[in-house]
Amino acid sequence: MRYVIERRMTGDTGWKKLADVSGTGQNFASNNYQFTDTGARITSAGVLSYRIQQVLDTSTKGFYADYVDTATTNISAACTPTSLNDPLYAANEVLLLPNPVHTTAQLRINNNKAVRRLIIIISSATGAVVRREQHSKGAMPLTLSVPAATLPAGRYTIALYEGAQLLAVKELIKL
Repeated sequence: MRYVIERRMTGDTGWKKLADVSGTGQNFASNNYQFTDTGARITSAGVLSYRIQQVLDTSTKGFYADYVDTATTNISAACTPTSLNDPLYAANEVLLLPNPVHTTAQLRINNNKAVRRLIIIISSATGAVVRREQHSKGAMPLTLSVPAATLPAGRYTIALYEGAQLLAVKELIKL
């Protein structure tokens, strides 16, 4: 048994095979696997879809497979790393990878500015605050884990503040 991971983006004429993943356990049973799509380059708004095909039999007698899951999300803007727009922080680069995410993303703040009171607020698409954290950052780059496994699928906003001053805003897509 194996799984075939496929992706279709706006502008694609069909599904693109991304990977074959070896399966364990029983056919059509609930199993946990993880796959990171490092090749998706979203350059404009549109639809991003993934589907999983479970291949059960590849013997010489025949081929049997079925699609077991499909996930689709609408992208309102390109998901590309950008630098901060605030001229005071023009040299800063804030990355959120991977995005979209299943379980955990990494928030990377790549600058050498010390921030004594770095506040991170994660909000749902409706504006409800789902997580608030406070950190301090030394005069070196910082990487923080953003746990997303317990978040429902959807869009979230991650806002970074130095005290009351907004430093950056990133969009997180939870699959």
